Amino acid sequence: MNLLSLNCRGQGNPDAVGGLRNLIRRETPALVFLCETKLSSVEFALVMASFDEYSSMSVDSMGRSGGLAFLWKKDIHVTFRSAYVHFMDFDIRVDEQDWRCTGFYGWPAVPGPSPVLVAVTGGTRAQWQMNNFRDAVDVCELSDLDVEGYAFTFDNGQAGEDNRKCRLDRAMKNEGWRELFPYAKIWVGEEGCEDTIRRAWEESDWDVVDTISRCARELQKWKGLSIGKIMRDINRKRKRLEWLNVNERSVSNVRERKVVMRELNDLLKQEEIFWQQRSRALWLKEGDRNTKYFHRKAGQRKKKNRICRVTDEEGRVITGERGIKAAAVKHFKSLCTSSKPAGFSELLVGVRDRVTGAMNEVFGGEYRGEEVFEALQQMHPLKALGPDGMNALFYQTYWHIVGPSVTRLVLRILNGGEFPAVINKTHIVLIPKKKAPDRFVDYRPISLCNVLYKLVAKVLANRLKIFLGDLVSENQSAFTPGRLISDNILVAFEMFHYMKNARSGGGAYGSKA
Repeated sequence: MNLLSLNCRGQGNPDAVGGLRNLIRRETPALVFLCETKLSSVEFALVMASFDEYSSMSVDSMGRSGGLAFLWKKDIHVTFRSAYVHFMDFDIRVDEQDWRCTGFYGWPAVPGPSPVLVAVTGGTRAQWQMNNFRDAVDVCELSDLDVEGYAFTFDNGQAGEDNRKCRLDRAMKNEGWRELFPYAKIWVGEEGCEDTIRRAWEESDWDVVDTISRCARELQKWKGLSIGKIMRDINRKRKRLEWLNVNERSVSNVRERKVVMRELNDLLKQEEIFWQQRSRALWLKEGDRNTKYFHRKAGQRKKKNRICRVTDEEGRVITGERGIKAAAVKHFKSLCTSSKPAGFSELLVGVRDRVTGAMNEVFGGEYRGEEVFEALQQMHPLKALGPDGMNALFYQTYWHIVGPSVTRLVLRILNGGEFPAVINKTHIVLIPKKKAPDRFVDYRPISLCNVLYKLVAKVLANRLKIFLGDLVSENQSAFTPGRLISDNILVAFEMFHYMKNARSGGGAYGSKA
């Protein structure tokens, strides 16, 4: 998705409208936020005659200063939240993904005891303003979008020492928006990473599973990255930076110092991302040097997830890795083995058929590549890995390379082809149900699947989701779109309230199962 934010400095003349039209035609943004239009809503409605593809909403200027406008393509669902002379706030829905977009200009205060958000632009900032701004950013859990290209948004146009540059404007996002529009981790974006993947993919045969394994090996060979190597490189760069700081500031030393600082920052970011992924603290953004927290979190997870002893069904305490493994296999094999019950026909006599012929036609219809790509975009990029060692981020970032062959495999399976057994391999992980578990019944087993398997399952689930409300009875509220499990509480309360207050009739009986 492409978004455009622009201080247009007035849209009251044909040249300004033509410039904006050319910019929008070139960038084709889905959403546009304009500030300083210097127009009333009526005047801006005349400007919108030049933009047939967009809907819009605007805020009046105060005389010939200020003025805001928000434009969006007509195929995007936008819900207005609120607006004032310094901000506009909207809910956005694109491809069944919901997020919030707020555009600020100047001092975005609303009538009331406190501002919604403080965004200070231009000139010297008062310390109290910057403190308010930082507090608002922290409360909203926002972080800067990465800057590409020219970093400054203001230049006074003067030469030499009189020249002043400043970054007045910022685009910020929270963790939820980042998940909808994921970005790279550690290797992603590094020079040579994409070439390594492309080469490994092109040199392999049509077996996608073998190709993924080859790709993983080539990436390890290319980078040889481990946390130990990262730490060694960080220490080496720090020592070199200390040497450059205390020695003569010659032209070559200053140039080298800039290079070392940039490389050190890249290494520190890699270290932070490594520990973030190990910590599984997916809710916390990186970028603020949370490395110590992530390291501590990862250590806590390792300690919590380690099973040192367990009590079996007979009450015997088992220690040692081999004994615990044997007890785990015995317990879950017994739990997951069918007793082969019979006599289901009598139980199903009163169950009506819910799947119609029209539903079957949709379920059995030919699957398309667009459905595979949509399923991939719905996955969290950094969820736990399956046996193949690749997370969804790998596929999302390099879909232009791996997409065609992965799509062919998934569609072949969905459209009735062979399901390779290797794709169905999973890692079984035990999640503690309580603190200090000592029996296997205190653990909940989950399967860590390969992304290829998840793609097949998610495409099927997306088709099933269309009819889920018709297939699941109305008294089943959980896990069904548009329903809440709390609805059952309200229904039960209303039923017993009616029974308690009924003054006539043959009586009523209620029970809780």
